Amino acid sequence: ARVDGKLVMRAYSPVSCNDELGYFELIVKVYRAKENDKFPDGGVFSQHLDSLKIGERVEVKGPLGHVEYTSSREFKLHGHVKQASTLCFVCGGTGITPVYQMLRQILAHSPDMTLYLLFANQSVEDVLLKPELDALAAKHPQQFYLQYAVARVPANTCVDWPHVTGYVSEPMLRAFLPAPTPSTYVGLCGPPRMIQQACLPALRTLGFSPDSVFEF
Repeated sequence: ARVDGKLVMRAYSPVSCNDELGYFELIVKVYRAKENDKFPDGGVFSQHLDSLKIGERVEVKGPLGHVEYTSSREFKLHGHVKQASTLCFVCGGTGITPVYQMLRQILAHSPDMTLYLLFANQSVEDVLLKPELDALAAKHPQQFYLQYAVARVPANTCVDWPHVTGYVSEPMLRAFLPAPTPSTYVGLCGPPRMIQQACLPALRTLGFSPDSVFEF
């Protein structure tokens, strides 16, 4: 889209499934101006999308992803077919969106594939798609294992937080993820700092080979 006369492009992941024909759905977190001192202008494109009225248009191209679920226990990574009995995901913030689509598709079509999701956020209020994820976990309790982690829960809050508190770490991953096997893969999607400084070193310590770990 053109915003203030400049061409602006952003990549988003649909959350709708392949069998939902004729449309696709996106989840876009709107970063508003003056909410964060590091980004005083906010999200240029997300604010533009939020300002659009029903019937107005934006240009779209795709799909461009390099991770594709294809069939039962099978997915493609950079065009190479992988066989997996277990898929684990560690996501941070808006990194949940491409994973949510895969979770829905796999749970609908692959009852023999086991799924793990550790979803990390700064605060309880930042957790996207929580009702939808909770519903998937409740519907597939023997197939989909879900854990939330938030960096902090304010002491004066009235929120009863029964999940993990703290940043993603090796002990956190050790406590939640299954042991590595030749058919277990781990997908990472989130802030680069979380992936590079926390997830990748921890997964190496836990014995996951580089070939079994991929980033979205």
